[in-house]
Amino acid sequence: NYILTISDITLLEGLHGLWGKKFAKVAERLDFYEQSVVSEQVLLLASRLGGLYHDEKYDGVDMGDKIIAATAVLESGFVLTANHKDYPHPFFTTEQSFALPYTVGHYTKTLDLVLYKPNVSLMIRRMEEKKD
Repeated sequence: NYILTISDITLLEGLHGLWGKKFAKVAERLDFYEQSVVSEQVLLLASRLGGLYHDEKYDGVDMGDKIIAATAVLESGFVLTANHKDYPHPFFTTEQSFALPYTVGHYTKTLDLVLYKPNVSLMIRRMEEKKD
């Protein structure tokens, strides 16, 4: 019951460094999703999240993931990811988990995906507390 949307950042991350047929194949798959534009409002919130994360000692989150997080907050959405450290608790809470098996050669591996919900009220409160 979710609509899948990708941030412009996700599009960039998915296509970065690809050429030719590989680029076309991935671009075709990503074109299936509705796209969320990285607006000035998204960038401003991402920068505030960067300050919040830094103050709270979550320094390993890269800028792209902060932009994705800000997009989810502003669109009242969720983040689906296997990069759990990039969406730290308590600022993001687990909505649902998925174990996605895939095959590499003769081996079956599992990608552990989590649908994270932004804890917007906590983010706002902590940002307000830091204004002083």
